[in-house]
Amino acid sequence: MAVLGSYEYADWSAHLLPWEECQSKLAAFCEEVGLPDTPAGFVAHLKDAHLTAAAHLDAGYLHNADLVIDEGGVPTLKRRRGKGTDAEAERRMPERSLLSIVARCAHWLTWYRRFGPAFGSDPKIKDKLGRYSLAVFTGGINIGPYEAAKHIAGVTARELSMVRNRHITLKKLNAAIADVVNAFAELDVGKAWGTATRWPPGAAHPQL
Repeated sequence: MAVLGSYEYADWSAHLLPWEECQSKLAAFCEEVGLPDTPAGFVAHLKDAHLTAAAHLDAGYLHNADLVIDEGGVPTLKRRRGKGTDAEAERRMPERSLLSIVARCAHWLTWYRRFGPAFGSDPKIKDKLGRYSLAVFTGGINIGPYEAAKHIAGVTARELSMVRNRHITLKKLNAAIADVVNAFAELDVGKAWGTATRWPPGAAHPQL
């Protein structure tokens, strides 16, 4: 596929800001991203980052079965074999239903404690965890109480409707979401993509 006139945009460097304009924005940019704004400071920061990474690697080398450093000091990563990967993944991650995941999360984090009657008294619900988990699950997949009651045994449309309309408000829901987000921030998985301190907006279109 060819785009007529695209050669006009071939030189990406022509669209960069002039260095004089960059210089005036450098200090603010470095402060925002957490980097020194001087050449000597940046070099020292980079050296320290490399030394820290090297020390971390050295400390775990004996337990790293995938990395081999030969007598000449050349590091080599072993090629992992894919045979049996699918079966091992299934063994480590058994299939679970979305509703059970919501309920497990509620049990571990107790985010359901955020919900309750507007007047603040203890709700007269025998299984608060189960009822609130059902309400959040059905609301999250955009199923109304009456439609949900047709497909979920042991709960009536009135029970779901009462919880969603009288026990859950936007403020309470945001507090429960904060519990989940804060718990996720403590996990290592968020750091697989960076520092886990900044997140892009979901499903947002970039401005082109």
